[in-house]
Amino acid sequence: MSGVRAFRWVFVLGMVVAALGAAPVCAAPGPIFALAVDPMTPVTVYAGGANGTFKSTDGGATWSLTELTDPTYSLVIDPVMTDTVYAGTGSGIFKSTDGGANWSRHPTNAPINSLAIDFVTPTTVYAGTSSGVLKSTDGGANWSAVGLPNVLIYSLAIDSVTPTTLYTGSVAPEGLRVFQSTDGGQTWSPTGLTSAVWGVNSVFLTIDPVTPTILYAAHSGWGCDDDGCFTLGVISKSTDAGANWFDIDALMYRGSWVSPQPWPSALAVDPKTSATLYAAWSVLCDGFDANCQPANWTNKSTDGGTSWVPTGAIAAYTFAIDPVTPTVLYAGTESGVFKSIDGGATWNASPDPTPAPSPEPVPEPADTAPPDTFIISATDGDGAALPDQAITVSTSVTMTFTGTDNRAVARFECRLDGAGFSVCVSPLTHTGLAPGRHTVEVRAIDTSNNVDPAPARLTWTVDAPPDTSIISAMDGNGTALPDQAITLSTALTLTFTGVDDRGVARFECRLDGASFSPCTSPRAYTGLAPGRHTVEVRAIDTSNSVDPTPARHTWTVDAPPDTSIISALDARGKPIANGGITTSRTITLRFTGTDNGTITGFECRLDAGNFTSCLNPLTYTAVSRGTHTFQVRAIDNNGFRDPTPAIFKWTRTNDD
Repeated sequence: MSGVRAFRWVFVLGMVVAALGAAPVCAAPGPIFALAVDPMTPVTVYAGGANGTFKSTDGGATWSLTELTDPTYSLVIDPVMTDTVYAGTGSGIFKSTDGGANWSRHPTNAPINSLAIDFVTPTTVYAGTSSGVLKSTDGGANWSAVGLPNVLIYSLAIDSVTPTTLYTGSVAPEGLRVFQSTDGGQTWSPTGLTSAVWGVNSVFLTIDPVTPTILYAAHSGWGCDDDGCFTLGVISKSTDAGANWFDIDALMYRGSWVSPQPWPSALAVDPKTSATLYAAWSVLCDGFDANCQPANWTNKSTDGGTSWVPTGAIAAYTFAIDPVTPTVLYAGTESGVFKSIDGGATWNASPDPTPAPSPEPVPEPADTAPPDTFIISATDGDGAALPDQAITVSTSVTMTFTGTDNRAVARFECRLDGAGFSVCVSPLTHTGLAPGRHTVEVRAIDTSNNVDPAPARLTWTVDAPPDTSIISAMDGNGTALPDQAITLSTALTLTFTGVDDRGVARFECRLDGASFSPCTSPRAYTGLAPGRHTVEVRAIDTSNSVDPTPARHTWTVDAPPDTSIISALDARGKPIANGGITTSRTITLRFTGTDNGTITGFECRLDAGNFTSCLNPLTYTAVSRGTHTFQVRAIDNNGFRDPTPAIFKWTRTNDD
């Protein structure tokens, strides 16, 4: 972080940026927020800034102000008709078809933060605003909103191979988001990027022009956790079109949510060698923080962000790379445009397009201070928070973590249960964990390969839940009652047990879906209503882990049928009263039955005979003289018989 200069605060598009006082290629443009290099004539460069849009036709040696004097925050050039240029300004979108000599304003009154152009169909242009994305399919003549109406769009990135796929670097009501559209902006879905910060200051997005499934997002902001508040700047990378992200550079300051604020302010990818990246960083201070040391530096990576080396002290808002000779790049700063012709090793700070070599930079002192690592959160597979030393029945855990360093954290390494450390990213998930005690350790490694000597550690126990078994079930008559059985008894006694690796502490039972309550074995239920019943029993172990699959016993209490004798008639059809007298040798009895189910038959007997199946009505002939007793009982669909048969008595005297 060498080359520190005096700062002043500048507010741009809601972002706070720091300003350098060095002399650029040309000081006339003033603060520069956007750059665009002509893809066919790369010595032609456009620069947009607080004072308008400037143009250079000699690789930045000289600049002239175009007709557009509105503050300009974004520029794109038609890749086919390169005299066509679009400019996003604080008062809308402007277009030039003659290389910036003349500009026409297009019907968008919203401030424009970013622009993107379809490389295949360059009449299709997208614009990011403070309230969503606009799209034009006719070269900017007409614009329509295509989604994300409540989202602040900081930046846009378009797939160079499939230009109907584009991304937004944005802040939604729920926080930092990178959205993806695969249908030209008609529908949008969030990618997997999340952030530890609450207040997001900026989100800058760029896409690999060679491998467009690789994305980079530079974002900064502030947040608070159990260790206090912090400010954070991060560069994240995705290699799968945004589905998953990991951090490739980060800087955190603890102790305040205001100052110092690390800010990755610009990011660019080499158009030919996509493993080469450039990133600009600043550390911003407010006027009340006497201990804050502002700083600016530019980093370069030649391995896709795995490692970084400093290349200067440029406080850049934006980069642009010559597409033909990518060792030539431009940086837009507070003081104008800087240029490097050697891949960022040196930067031209004078109007001379071929400056003398810069003096050798003074090497920074050796970095021996190790980074520090923090575990932000841990949740089990059920989504429950998992503090250190906790116990869970879940066999998975997901952890998020971060690190701080006096320079920057380069990567993290993790290990589980004392195995070897290996490279990891946050969040980290372990699944299929065996029951028992587990420990995950995470250590940060900084850009000087210093390793955190005291890794952050989380220890917890996976507790196998107990298992519950029903030993026996008996009805009120002492009859064994298997599962799904039917009984006439309105009582049940259940015995049960449980097993657990730590020991069963207690049981809970419930009947027919009521709430679980403590119970012991045996458990008796009485006075049960007719119908289907279910008892569930679950064991709870000494760690308060509950059997997730309670033992269950289901049975049916069936009410017995009831039988009634309707009538008794002699041979002449004359009624005979119960207990009455008749001279007839013949009697016909009619009867019926009722049940909560259905009546399937009857059994009858006369005097001391056995019950046998009978039909209704039933006729007896040749009844002997004397007193007789008739009994009938109904049988229901479960095979249960009326325990109190209907009875009819009569006496036959002399023959009629």
